[in-house]
Amino acid sequence: MTFSSNLTNIIENVYAENLTRFLAGKGDNCMKQEKNKILHLREGLSWKEMQIAVELARLLGFQSESAVFPVVSRELGEEVPAELKDLSQYAEKDESKKAPEDYVSALGAAKPVADFDWRDKRGLESLFDVGSILKDENLDFLPDKMDVHFVLPKDADLSILAAACNFAFRMGMETTAYEIGRAHV
Repeated sequence: MTFSSNLTNIIENVYAENLTRFLAGKGDNCMKQEKNKILHLREGLSWKEMQIAVELARLLGFQSESAVFPVVSRELGEEVPAELKDLSQYAEKDESKKAPEDYVSALGAAKPVADFDWRDKRGLESLFDVGSILKDENLDFLPDKMDVHFVLPKDADLSILAAACNFAFRMGMETTAYEIGRAHV
């Protein structure tokens, strides 16, 4: 048996063991995925509610490290708040969490990352890179502003609204700062 096949067997065994532990929800060192909140999109949402739904999706994305898509449902989930100001109930405010003593922020430890993608044409994945949509305003090499507005027609059906919410959620996941009011209908 070669070194390569031994290594492959070890990796497959560790993967299988961790997957089993993950599915069983056991083990301190196994990867756990938090279940993200699902947004309920019901028929008959008003223009204002559609705007709030997209903004709420972006906020929930900002608060997520991982997600299972789609993040919307026609049957169940978080109801769309009636007012934009009601989004504050979703803002995470845990004052008890303090940074570790030896914590160094990205701003204080930022180093350039080489771009190894030398393709002439890039695909949709580049939407999630720092650039024209996701801005890095404090020069720490992390996106901290989303410079895009979601524009929907007033008579958008639920499939268009669902697509906008899923995209807004995903864009929210890519930024390190949240500023309310990026959705316009």
